[in-house]
Amino acid sequence: MATVDHQSCLLLTSRERPRNYALLERDGHTIQSLYLRGLDHDAGRELLVQRGVRNEGSDATLLVERYSGNPLALKLVADTVDELFGGDLSTFLANDTLIFDDIRAVLDQHFARLTEVEQQILFWLAVERESTLPQDLHQKLLQPPTQRSFLEALRNLQRRSLIERQTVGFGLQNVVIEYLTERLVQEVCHEIVTSNLSRLHQQALLQTEAKEYVRQSQARLILQPVADQLLAGMGLEGLKTNLKQQLESLRMETPSKKSYAGGNLFNLLTQLKVDFTEFDFSHLSLWQAHLQGVLLSNVNFAWADLTGSTFTQMFGQVCSTAISPDGQLLSSGAESGDITIWRLRDYQPLMSLSGHTNSVSELAFSPDGSRLASSSNDSTIRLWDMEFGQSIWVAKSDQQLVFSVAYSPDGRLLVSGGNDPFVYVWDSDSGELICRLEAHPDGVTREVAFHPSRPLFAAANLSGDIFFWDVTSLHRIKIATVSKETEIARQVIPAINQESYISVTFSHDGVLVAGGDNHGVIRIWQATTRAQVQMLTGHQASVRSLKFSPDDETLASSSFDQTVRLWDVKSGRCKAIFPHNGVVWSVTFSPSGKTLVSSGEDSIIRVWTVAAQRRVELVKMLHGYRCFIPVAAFSPSAPVLALGNSLGSICLWEIGQAQFTLIDMLLKHDRVDALAFSPDGRFLASAGGIQDHTIRLWDLSSKHCIAVLAGHMERVRSLAFTPDGTVLASAGDAMIRLWDIQNPHACRIHSVLQGHQHMIFNLSFNGDGTKIASSSPDGTIRIWETATGCQLQCLTGRGGNEIVAFSPGADLLACSAGTDGSIRLLDVLEPQSEKQIKTLRGHAHEPVSISFSPNGQRLVSSSSDHSVCLWDVEEGTLLYKLDAHKAYVYFVTFSPTGRHFISSSIDGIAHLWDAASGQSIHTFRAPRPYDGM
Repeated sequence: MATVDHQSCLLLTSRERPRNYALLERDGHTIQSLYLRGLDHDAGRELLVQRGVRNEGSDATLLVERYSGNPLALKLVADTVDELFGGDLSTFLANDTLIFDDIRAVLDQHFARLTEVEQQILFWLAVERESTLPQDLHQKLLQPPTQRSFLEALRNLQRRSLIERQTVGFGLQNVVIEYLTERLVQEVCHEIVTSNLSRLHQQALLQTEAKEYVRQSQARLILQPVADQLLAGMGLEGLKTNLKQQLESLRMETPSKKSYAGGNLFNLLTQLKVDFTEFDFSHLSLWQAHLQGVLLSNVNFAWADLTGSTFTQMFGQVCSTAISPDGQLLSSGAESGDITIWRLRDYQPLMSLSGHTNSVSELAFSPDGSRLASSSNDSTIRLWDMEFGQSIWVAKSDQQLVFSVAYSPDGRLLVSGGNDPFVYVWDSDSGELICRLEAHPDGVTREVAFHPSRPLFAAANLSGDIFFWDVTSLHRIKIATVSKETEIARQVIPAINQESYISVTFSHDGVLVAGGDNHGVIRIWQATTRAQVQMLTGHQASVRSLKFSPDDETLASSSFDQTVRLWDVKSGRCKAIFPHNGVVWSVTFSPSGKTLVSSGEDSIIRVWTVAAQRRVELVKMLHGYRCFIPVAAFSPSAPVLALGNSLGSICLWEIGQAQFTLIDMLLKHDRVDALAFSPDGRFLASAGGIQDHTIRLWDLSSKHCIAVLAGHMERVRSLAFTPDGTVLASAGDAMIRLWDIQNPHACRIHSVLQGHQHMIFNLSFNGDGTKIASSSPDGTIRIWETATGCQLQCLTGRGGNEIVAFSPGADLLACSAGTDGSIRLLDVLEPQSEKQIKTLRGHAHEPVSISFSPNGQRLVSSSSDHSVCLWDVEEGTLLYKLDAHKAYVYFVTFSPTGRHFISSSIDGIAHLWDAASGQSIHTFRAPRPYDGM
């Protein structure tokens, strides 16, 4: 018909373009073709109605999208909906099944006619889940065919309408992706069960370099269904045995065979959340293995080929981030004091800047991007050269903690704020202090921000005010109050507040200024008139960071409620919420507005793309690692030391004369913040974790958890037993709970003590257990009567009051005295008054933990200045100061004999000390991801 003269007209429809048709079409004008795209929403809905499906509006539109408007697929699915679901589209969609017999039969016919190369291309596109360039596809094939054969395979697949040309490269219709994913899962399961691997060799089931949302989809839609099916058929132990055998078989053949199988099996084991110490990965090709966030200490990877694999970075909790003005670099500041510079294009670390000795609270690039300013809780500000990665100058602030730093628009000035009533203005070239401005006599400056084009900066103060300063005259010109509660604000204020943090930022055009308060409320004002234009409510805790998008249409906020929110500035509507696993310290936009970066307590830097229609997608997660020992406890009845770490495990060590033996490990929490042995040593109470607000009671004879005590609304930070062991006290949120544990298997609430306005950091019983003291960042220490729960005293005016300890034999109370590094000893015998006995001075920064010796004659203390001090209580003198730690010393406690004490730091090191000599007896190290690997 194409080559013979005739008077007729022939119309041919087909799902497959006939071979050699393109040549005929090019040779003559009488032959034309039209490639039919999928139906649009309206046409698709009309087809569904014609086939008996009730038009459910959004449901019908969703169905058309899921089948890419393919008319045949829509006809087949419409018949199924009509016959099996009575035309009820919502019920069909609730079953979440795209592929069923009729559609599967059509696609099976297509698949059966494909060559091996064509099948591999389809499976790779199904795993990629996005359009892919031909050259990238060719590279990923295990044994790439010749370029000619590869291009012929692509043309054949396109001719059969199995792949389609998209904006960038080739992709698949949704229904084809679902079919291939289902088929791949079935093939992989069959190969593992029969121990006959083929597709697992050829095909990576997970792509480590893929965008994060794609990689998560691969894990959820491929690896997890494989895991579920295998577990259902073999059980966990049977599956582990099978996979060990598969790994051993691979080890025998891998040296002479390229393969994705090893990496696939590793990723499957990760999905199963197994203990990796049971497995041997030596001498294996582990291509595309996703090692991020996986603890692999003491796992054998000797001579393993880890091509294309991703690893956990060693940067810990990320407190601050900033993007360079050209959008090329990302800087991140860690709790350890280290700063990492990343290349945003490929997320590679370029350099590490070392110098700070405490957490990096804020980062700010100079307007030209050549320098980076950093502020830290080590009381310093540093300026760095971005070309060579060297420190230009270091400025020592009068503030013990420097919370924020900001550049002026012309780059000549730096402004900083910290834990005193002042704002400091510095010369950015020399680091010299120009002046000190008083913001509020009783306040703390939490954040500073410069106007983008004027010599004006704002300072957010914990007093509840935002101050504006004109740096040309250094005159305070405006005040805006941000923390007054309104009727709307009270509706969203949680019963228990988190921290009194305040954040502030200017819009890029300088018209607006936004401030966030400790109740989770964000207010936006006109910068010139100070008139409030928006109040944004939704966060359930303090707003930690605020940033406008470059077009000023969106405001990003991060919070202690573990979320990032995006707000429409004009309407005040919350457009999106992104949950995190912990406090989100920082959020920032790139200069183009196409990238958003968040970081926080979970040691993960998240990179998001802001696409068309403001769609935000997670494209990268940079996993750090943070494991330290926040708490320790000595058994009163045996030479046993319990160490709790930030990974959620409790290690029980037997302390011998010359050796220390790990006798057990208890695993239940997502982090351990508090430990307490019962006085008879039979039980151990543990608590902690960002998500876990419970207390667990362990029977140490069986090592079993015998009770889980629930009731706290936030993380439990402190535990203490009464001396007779009948009552356990717990605190973390603003309340203290006293538990009756006379029957450990049936614990019950004894009483709930309320009075604090913020979280509680420390609890301590007096010597006879009749009183309990509690400390909080709300600035108070409260003393309660144990029997009745009545408050006996409220001590104020001593700084943060975040630590407290009773002396074992007297009504002597030790507490921090603010940020000057001193410790106060108070006589609290009289119910309504306290008498200061002594002030202990020796730390450079604020103390963070204190403990009395059992006889009350010694006191040990630790500080964020990395030091540990031992004091003579009666004389009030410093016996010695230990500087062995290289980071913030988080915790100290005495042993029951008083002969030893232990100190632990956020760098993962704990030292056991001889109290008499000050010599380190033993060093404990928290597990790191690749130790002994």
